[in-house]
Parts: sequence; structure tokens; C-alpha cells
Amino acid sequence: TDLFRDPVWEGFAPFVVGKEDVRRGKPDPEGLLLACRRFGVAPGEAVFVGDAPSDRAAAAAVRMPFVPVDHVFASPFHPAIPTPT
Repeated sequence: TDLFRDPVWEGFAPFVVGKEDVRRGKPDPEGLLLACRRFGVAPGEAVFVGDAPSDRAAAAAVRMPFVPVDHVFASPFHPAIPTPT
């Protein structure tokens, strides 16, 4: 996605795990576990940033650290997100 062209991701290999990649959506942690397998890390070695109660519940189910956000960051690389002036 265009969002990952943002320089904030430089040096990282981000990818998206979507509902089409799992059988059960959040709060089931299947997607988080899939992401951990792809990166070769344990859930406790990863961090999940989310904005919904189901995000927090999925992270808690596998003891993954969780960082709550209450909004999407603005980026000139993502046209659907307005950049502050």
C-alpha cells in the first residue's frame, strides 16, 4: 500500500495481515500470530499498535505488548489521510 512509502517505515519490512489472511478476525489473535510467524518472533517480542477494543483483546490473548492510539497519523503518502497544515 502507498502508506508504506512513508519514510517512517525506512529500514522496516512492513506487511499487512488482513481479514482475507485469517479464518477468525479480532479479537481472535490469529492475525497477530501469523504476523509473528512471518517475522520469526514470539508474541512477547512484538508490539501491536491498535485503535479498537478488539485490538487490545487480541494482543492480551497472546500476551503481546499493546500500544493504544486514538487516531490515524497524518501522512502525505496516504491520500485518504489529511496532512495537518
